Amino acid sequence: MAAIKDEKEDNKTGKMLALFDIMIHGHPLTKEQIATRFDVNARTANRYLAAIRQYLEEAEKEDGPRRELRYSREDRTYRIAEVENRFISKSELFAICKILLGGRTYSRKDLESLMNRLLQSAVLPEEQEEIKEFVKRELFDYLDPSHGKPDMDQLWEVAQAIKKHHVITFDYTKIGSTQGTPHRALPLGVVFSEYYFYVIALPFGDDHKPDPTVDTRTYRLDRMSDVEETKIKWDVPYNKRFREGVFKNQTQYMFSGPIQHVAFLYTGRSIEAVMDRIPTARKVLQDDGSWLITAELKGEGILMWLLSQGSSVNVLAPATLRERWLTEARKICEQPTVDLKKLKRGH
Repeated sequence: MAAIKDEKEDNKTGKMLALFDIMIHGHPLTKEQIATRFDVNARTANRYLAAIRQYLEEAEKEDGPRRELRYSREDRTYRIAEVENRFISKSELFAICKILLGGRTYSRKDLESLMNRLLQSAVLPEEQEEIKEFVKRELFDYLDPSHGKPDMDQLWEVAQAIKKHHVITFDYTKIGSTQGTPHRALPLGVVFSEYYFYVIALPFGDDHKPDPTVDTRTYRLDRMSDVEETKIKWDVPYNKRFREGVFKNQTQYMFSGPIQHVAFLYTGRSIEAVMDRIPTARKVLQDDGSWLITAELKGEGILMWLLSQGSSVNVLAPATLRERWLTEARKICEQPTVDLKKLKRGH
Protein backbone atom coordinates (compact mmCIF):
# COMPACT_ATOMS: atom_id res chain seq x y z
CA MET A 1 0.00 0.00 0.00
CA ALA A 2 2.85 2.35 0.85
CA ALA A 3 4.40 1.72 -2.57
CA ILE A 4 1.10 2.56 -4.31
CA LYS A 5 0.82 5.77 -2.26
CA ASP A 6 4.38 6.77 -3.12
CA GLU A 7 3.68 6.12 -6.79
CA LYS A 8 0.62 8.38 -6.70
CA GLU A 9 2.62 11.12 -4.96
CA ASP A 10 5.35 10.89 -7.61
CA ASN A 11 2.73 11.11 -10.34
CA LYS A 12 1.18 14.17 -8.68
CA THR A 13 4.57 15.86 -8.32
CA GLY A 14 5.43 15.14 -11.94
CA LYS A 15 2.17 16.68 -13.15
CA MET A 16 2.66 19.79 -11.00
CA LEU A 17 6.22 20.25 -12.27
CA ALA A 18 5.04 19.85 -15.86
CA LEU A 19 2.30 22.43 -15.29
CA PHE A 20 4.77 24.85 -13.72
CA ASP A 21 7.15 24.40 -16.66
CA ILE A 22 4.40 25.28 -19.12
CA MET A 23 3.23 28.35 -17.22
CA ILE A 24 6.69 29.66 -16.35
CA HIS A 25 7.35 29.98 -20.08
CA GLY A 26 4.43 32.38 -20.39
CA HIS A 27 1.65 30.07 -21.56
CA PRO A 28 -1.82 30.85 -20.11
CA LEU A 29 -4.16 27.95 -19.31
CA THR A 30 -7.78 27.67 -18.24
CA LYS A 31 -8.72 25.42 -15.35
CA GLU A 32 -10.47 23.13 -17.84
CA GLN A 33 -7.34 22.89 -19.99
CA ILE A 34 -5.29 21.92 -16.95
CA ALA A 35 -7.79 19.24 -15.98
CA THR A 36 -7.88 17.80 -19.51
CA ARG A 37 -4.15 17.96 -20.13
CA PHE A 38 -3.19 16.26 -16.87
CA ASP A 39 -6.24 14.01 -16.56
CA VAL A 40 -7.41 15.41 -13.21
CA ASN A 41 -10.66 16.85 -11.91
CA ALA A 42 -11.38 20.54 -11.30
CA ARG A 43 -10.66 20.27 -7.56
CA THR A 44 -7.21 18.81 -8.21
CA ALA A 45 -6.53 21.50 -10.80
CA ASN A 46 -7.36 24.08 -8.12
CA ARG A 47 -4.88 22.45 -5.74
CA TYR A 48 -2.14 22.56 -8.40
CA LEU A 49 -2.74 26.27 -8.97
CA ALA A 50 -2.76 26.97 -5.23
CA ALA A 51 0.56 25.12 -4.83
CA ILE A 52 2.12 27.16 -7.66
CA ARG A 53 0.85 30.40 -6.12
CA GLN A 54 2.34 29.46 -2.75
CA TYR A 55 5.66 28.49 -4.31
CA LEU A 56 5.93 31.83 -6.14
CA GLU A 57 5.24 33.73 -2.92
CA GLU A 58 7.87 31.77 -1.00
CA ALA A 59 10.42 32.18 -3.79
CA GLU A 60 9.94 35.95 -3.69
CA LYS A 61 10.60 35.97 0.07
CA GLU A 62 13.92 34.23 -0.61
CA ASP A 63 14.93 37.12 -2.91
CA GLY A 64 13.84 35.24 -5.99
CA PRO A 65 12.32 36.94 -9.04
CA ARG A 66 8.93 38.54 -8.45
CA ARG A 67 6.27 36.49 -10.20
CA GLU A 68 2.55 36.19 -9.58
CA LEU A 69 -0.12 33.73 -10.63
CA ARG A 70 -2.83 35.90 -12.15
CA TYR A 71 -6.35 35.14 -13.37
CA SER A 72 -7.85 36.80 -16.44
CA ARG A 73 -11.62 37.14 -16.35
CA GLU A 74 -11.62 37.96 -20.04
CA ASP A 75 -10.49 34.53 -21.25
CA ARG A 76 -10.68 32.68 -17.88
CA THR A 77 -7.00 31.76 -17.99
CA TYR A 78 -4.31 31.54 -15.33
CA ARG A 79 -0.81 32.73 -16.11
CA ILE A 80 2.42 33.52 -14.32
CA ALA A 81 2.93 37.25 -14.73
CA GLU A 82 6.14 39.04 -15.69
CA VAL A 83 7.81 36.07 -17.32
CA GLU A 84 8.11 37.62 -20.77
CA ASN A 85 11.17 39.68 -19.78
CA ARG A 86 12.91 36.76 -18.05
CA PHE A 87 12.79 34.09 -20.73
CA ILE A 88 13.91 33.90 -24.33
CA SER A 89 11.07 34.09 -26.84
CA LYS A 90 10.89 31.91 -29.93
CA SER A 91 11.83 34.82 -32.17
CA GLU A 92 14.80 35.73 -29.96
CA LEU A 93 16.02 32.14 -29.86
CA PHE A 94 15.69 31.90 -33.64
CA ALA A 95 17.85 35.04 -33.95
CA ILE A 96 20.45 33.59 -31.55
CA CYS A 97 20.66 30.39 -33.62
CA LYS A 98 21.14 32.44 -36.79
CA ILE A 99 23.92 34.46 -35.13
CA LEU A 100 25.66 31.26 -34.04
CA LEU A 101 25.42 29.89 -37.57
CA GLY A 102 26.72 33.12 -39.07
CA GLY A 103 29.58 33.38 -36.58
CA ARG A 104 31.16 30.14 -37.85
CA THR A 105 32.98 29.65 -34.56
CA TYR A 106 32.05 26.06 -33.78
CA SER A 107 32.22 22.83 -35.75
CA ARG A 108 28.91 21.61 -37.15
CA LYS A 109 28.73 18.84 -34.55
CA ASP A 110 29.34 21.18 -31.62
CA LEU A 111 27.03 23.84 -33.04
CA GLU A 112 24.17 21.36 -33.45
CA SER A 113 24.66 20.14 -29.88
CA LEU A 114 24.73 23.70 -28.51
CA MET A 115 21.59 24.76 -30.38
CA ASN A 116 19.71 21.63 -29.28
CA ARG A 117 20.56 22.37 -25.65
CA LEU A 118 19.40 25.95 -26.08
CA LEU A 119 16.12 24.73 -27.55
CA GLN A 120 15.55 22.22 -24.75
CA SER A 121 16.20 24.76 -22.00
CA ALA A 122 14.48 27.77 -23.50
CA VAL A 123 11.24 26.63 -25.14
CA LEU A 124 8.62 23.94 -24.72
CA PRO A 125 9.05 20.62 -26.58
CA GLU A 126 6.13 21.25 -28.95
CA GLU A 127 7.73 24.54 -30.05
CA GLN A 128 11.23 23.17 -30.64
CA GLU A 129 10.42 21.58 -34.00
CA GLU A 130 9.27 24.91 -35.42
CA ILE A 131 12.65 26.53 -34.79
CA LYS A 132 14.57 23.40 -35.82
CA GLU A 133 12.78 23.51 -39.18
CA PHE A 134 14.07 27.02 -39.80
CA VAL A 135 17.73 26.26 -39.09
CA LYS A 136 18.20 22.64 -40.17
CA ARG A 137 18.66 23.45 -43.88
CA GLU A 138 21.36 26.00 -43.12
CA LEU A 139 22.98 23.59 -40.68
CA PHE A 140 22.95 20.87 -43.36
CA ASP A 141 25.12 23.03 -45.64
CA TYR A 142 27.28 24.37 -42.79
CA LEU A 143 31.03 23.93 -43.32
CA ASP A 144 33.35 23.54 -40.34
CA PRO A 145 35.77 26.46 -39.78
CA SER A 146 39.34 25.72 -40.80
CA HIS A 147 40.68 26.48 -37.33
CA GLY A 148 38.79 23.54 -35.81
CA LYS A 149 36.94 24.59 -32.69
CA PRO A 150 37.61 26.99 -29.82
CA ASP A 151 38.59 25.47 -26.49
CA MET A 152 35.82 26.70 -24.19
CA ASP A 153 37.59 25.41 -21.06
CA GLN A 154 40.67 27.37 -22.05
CA LEU A 155 38.53 30.45 -22.71
CA TRP A 156 37.02 30.16 -19.23
CA GLU A 157 40.46 29.69 -17.67
CA VAL A 158 41.60 32.94 -19.27
CA ALA A 159 38.43 34.68 -18.04
CA GLN A 160 39.15 33.54 -14.48
CA ALA A 161 42.71 34.87 -14.71
CA ILE A 162 41.32 38.23 -15.89
CA LYS A 163 38.99 38.33 -12.90
CA LYS A 164 41.85 37.61 -10.46
CA HIS A 165 44.38 39.86 -12.26
CA HIS A 166 46.70 36.85 -12.57
CA VAL A 167 49.46 36.45 -15.16
CA ILE A 168 49.18 33.38 -17.42
CA THR A 169 51.77 31.37 -19.30
CA PHE A 170 51.07 29.74 -22.66
CA ASP A 171 52.58 28.65 -25.95
CA TYR A 172 51.56 30.68 -28.98
CA THR A 173 51.79 29.56 -32.60
CA LYS A 174 52.08 32.51 -34.98
CA ILE A 175 50.65 32.51 -38.50
CA GLY A 176 53.01 30.64 -40.80
CA SER A 177 54.67 28.76 -37.95
CA THR A 178 54.19 25.14 -36.94
CA GLN A 179 55.59 25.36 -33.43
CA GLY A 180 54.49 27.42 -30.46
CA THR A 181 56.78 29.68 -28.46
CA PRO A 182 56.43 30.36 -24.71
CA HIS A 183 54.70 33.55 -23.63
CA ARG A 184 53.89 35.21 -20.34
CA ALA A 185 51.20 37.90 -20.17
CA LEU A 186 48.51 39.50 -18.06
CA PRO A 187 45.14 38.92 -19.81
CA LEU A 188 43.01 42.05 -19.81
CA GLY A 189 39.97 41.04 -21.83
CA VAL A 190 38.44 38.60 -24.30
CA VAL A 191 36.91 39.76 -27.59
CA PHE A 192 35.07 37.86 -30.33
CA SER A 193 35.47 39.14 -33.87
CA GLU A 194 35.44 37.75 -37.42
CA TYR A 195 35.06 34.04 -36.49
CA TYR A 196 37.63 33.98 -33.67
CA PHE A 197 38.06 34.64 -29.96
CA TYR A 198 40.94 36.95 -29.10
CA VAL A 199 42.74 37.53 -25.81
CA ILE A 200 43.98 41.08 -25.26
CA ALA A 201 46.94 40.92 -22.90
CA LEU A 202 49.87 42.87 -21.46
CA PRO A 203 53.15 41.01 -22.16
CA PHE A 204 55.33 40.27 -19.11
CA GLY A 205 59.05 39.76 -18.99
CA ASP A 206 61.07 37.18 -17.05
CA ASP A 207 61.34 39.70 -14.21
CA HIS A 208 57.58 39.27 -13.60
CA LYS A 209 56.90 42.86 -14.71
CA PRO A 210 55.14 44.27 -17.80
CA ASP A 211 57.27 44.75 -20.90
CA PRO A 212 57.81 48.57 -20.98
CA THR A 213 58.27 48.54 -24.78
CA VAL A 214 54.83 47.07 -25.54
CA ASP A 215 51.37 48.43 -24.84
CA THR A 216 49.10 45.42 -25.36
CA ARG A 217 49.10 42.46 -27.69
CA THR A 218 46.27 40.52 -29.30
CA TYR A 219 46.41 36.71 -29.24
CA ARG A 220 44.05 34.43 -31.13
CA LEU A 221 42.65 31.92 -28.65
CA ASP A 222 42.83 28.92 -30.99
CA ARG A 223 46.56 29.56 -31.45
CA MET A 224 47.17 29.47 -27.70
CA SER A 225 47.98 26.16 -25.98
CA ASP A 226 49.04 24.89 -22.56
CA VAL A 227 47.48 27.89 -20.82
CA GLU A 228 48.33 27.99 -17.12
CA GLU A 229 47.40 30.53 -14.50
CA THR A 230 50.30 31.67 -12.31
CA LYS A 231 50.17 33.19 -8.84
CA ILE A 232 51.68 36.44 -10.13
CA LYS A 233 49.14 39.21 -9.55
CA TRP A 234 49.27 42.61 -11.18
CA ASP A 235 46.59 45.24 -10.58
CA VAL A 236 45.99 47.65 -13.45
CA PRO A 237 44.98 51.17 -12.32
CA TYR A 238 41.26 51.76 -12.64
CA ASN A 239 41.68 54.62 -15.12
CA LYS A 240 43.77 52.34 -17.37
CA ARG A 241 41.57 49.26 -17.19
CA PHE A 242 40.81 47.49 -20.44
CA ARG A 243 37.33 48.01 -21.84
CA GLU A 244 36.28 45.41 -24.41
CA GLY A 245 33.53 47.59 -25.85
CA VAL A 246 35.80 50.57 -26.48
CA PHE A 247 38.48 48.32 -27.98
CA LYS A 248 36.02 46.76 -30.47
CA ASN A 249 34.61 50.16 -31.42
CA GLN A 250 38.08 51.48 -32.26
CA THR A 251 39.65 48.37 -33.84
CA GLN A 252 39.09 46.87 -37.27
CA TYR A 253 39.85 43.18 -37.94
CA MET A 254 41.68 42.98 -34.61
CA PHE A 255 44.72 44.92 -35.84
CA SER A 256 45.65 46.79 -32.68
CA GLY A 257 48.05 49.70 -32.52
CA PRO A 258 48.19 53.40 -31.62
CA ILE A 259 45.17 55.64 -32.06
CA GLN A 260 45.08 57.54 -35.34
CA HIS A 261 42.65 60.11 -36.74
CA VAL A 262 41.18 58.70 -39.95
CA ALA A 263 39.29 60.72 -42.52
CA PHE A 264 37.87 59.67 -45.88
CA LEU A 265 35.12 60.56 -48.33
CA TYR A 266 32.45 57.94 -48.99
CA THR A 267 30.31 57.88 -52.14
CA GLY A 268 28.84 54.40 -51.82
CA ARG A 269 25.19 53.37 -51.55
CA SER A 270 24.89 52.54 -47.82
CA ILE A 271 26.13 55.05 -45.28
CA GLU A 272 24.42 52.89 -42.62
CA ALA A 273 26.82 50.03 -43.38
CA VAL A 274 29.76 52.39 -42.89
CA MET A 275 28.47 53.57 -39.52
CA ASP A 276 27.85 49.98 -38.42
CA ARG A 277 31.39 48.98 -39.45
CA ILE A 278 32.92 52.01 -37.67
CA PRO A 279 30.79 52.73 -34.57
CA THR A 280 32.95 55.70 -33.48
CA ALA A 281 32.64 57.45 -36.86
CA ARG A 282 31.16 60.87 -37.41
CA LYS A 283 29.55 61.73 -40.75
CA VAL A 284 28.94 65.06 -42.54
CA LEU A 285 27.02 65.22 -45.83
CA GLN A 286 28.83 67.26 -48.48
CA ASP A 287 27.34 69.44 -51.23
CA ASP A 288 28.21 66.87 -53.91
CA GLY A 289 26.33 64.09 -52.06
CA SER A 290 29.43 62.41 -50.65
CA TRP A 291 29.96 61.83 -46.93
CA LEU A 292 32.99 62.99 -44.96
CA ILE A 293 33.73 60.25 -42.42
CA THR A 294 36.08 60.88 -39.50
CA ALA A 295 36.97 58.55 -36.64
CA GLU A 296 39.66 57.75 -34.08
CA LEU A 297 40.75 54.16 -34.70
CA LYS A 298 43.41 51.81 -33.36
CA GLY A 299 45.99 50.32 -35.70
CA GLU A 300 45.74 49.99 -39.46
CA GLY A 301 43.11 47.26 -39.77
CA ILE A 302 40.90 49.94 -41.29
CA LEU A 303 43.07 49.69 -44.42
CA MET A 304 41.60 46.25 -45.20
CA TRP A 305 38.07 47.64 -45.11
CA LEU A 306 38.94 50.75 -47.12
CA LEU A 307 40.45 48.57 -49.87
CA SER A 308 37.29 46.45 -49.94
CA GLN A 309 35.24 49.55 -50.84
CA GLY A 310 36.99 50.13 -54.16
CA SER A 311 36.35 53.56 -55.69
CA SER A 312 33.59 54.33 -53.18
CA VAL A 313 36.17 55.78 -50.78
CA ASN A 314 38.86 58.45 -51.04
CA VAL A 315 41.27 58.29 -48.09
CA LEU A 316 42.30 61.75 -46.86
CA ALA A 317 44.13 61.25 -43.56
CA PRO A 318 46.48 60.36 -42.07
CA ALA A 319 48.96 60.80 -44.88
CA THR A 320 50.67 57.48 -44.09
CA LEU A 321 47.38 55.61 -44.40
CA ARG A 322 46.54 57.36 -47.68
CA GLU A 323 49.95 56.39 -49.10
CA ARG A 324 49.53 52.75 -48.11
CA TRP A 325 46.02 52.74 -49.61
CA LEU A 326 47.31 54.16 -52.90
CA THR A 327 50.28 51.79 -52.94
CA GLU A 328 48.01 48.76 -52.54
CA ALA A 329 45.69 50.08 -55.25
CA ARG A 330 48.65 50.42 -57.65
CA LYS A 331 49.78 46.88 -56.86
CA ILE A 332 46.27 45.62 -57.66
CA CYS A 333 46.34 47.41 -61.04
CA GLU A 334 49.79 45.94 -61.79
CA GLN A 335 48.75 42.32 -61.16
CA PRO A 336 49.55 40.23 -64.26
CA THR A 337 46.93 38.28 -66.15
CA VAL A 338 47.33 34.55 -65.45
CA ASP A 339 45.95 31.67 -67.51
CA LEU A 340 43.78 29.73 -65.06
CA LYS A 341 44.09 26.55 -67.14
CA LYS A 342 47.85 26.44 -66.50
CA LEU A 343 47.50 26.55 -62.72
CA LYS A 344 47.40 23.52 -60.42
CA ARG A 345 43.87 23.08 -59.16
CA GLY A 346 42.69 20.93 -56.28
CA HIS A 347 39.43 19.01 -56.04
